[in-house]
Amino acid sequence: VWSSIKEFKCGIEAVKEFDKPYLIGMHISEGSRLPSGEKISEIQKIIDNRSLGIMLSCVSPENFEKNLKELKNLNIPFGFKLNAFITTNPNPSYAENYLKSKSGNPVEVLGKREDLTPENMAKIAYKFKEAGATIIGGCCETRPAHIKELSRLAKK
Repeated sequence: VWSSIKEFKCGIEAVKEFDKPYLIGMHISEGSRLPSGEKISEIQKIIDNRSLGIMLSCVSPENFEKNLKELKNLNIPFGFKLNAFITTNPNPSYAENYLKSKSGNPVEVLGKREDLTPENMAKIAYKFKEAGATIIGGCCETRPAHIKELSRLAKK
């Protein structure tokens, strides 16, 4: 999972010699741009025919939805790994909060959403599947029960 077009270029170049397909994981914690400030659509300039698609990784359902139209417009397979954090952008900063944490567990800093039960996450994922997402998964604070519910989407 990378945060800039430069990182994607380096990664794609690094796997070229293996002549294998690759899947791009893009980090967009909040908003509609990579941490580098670049738009998702800029990835089109560098991907080649070995790309299996693109996924937003460790993304909230709400932020995935904000980026859905741009992902669809890429005309390549796309999807997500949903997280269940309350925020991914704590104030004043992640580093300052993390250093003050007692356990070192990101949940202490970012919080855990109670509304994203396995059943609710599956309902949200189904909506995204209906909108064209073909890469579906979970990330931080998803549990085996979440993945079990998400796996049922393959049958729908």
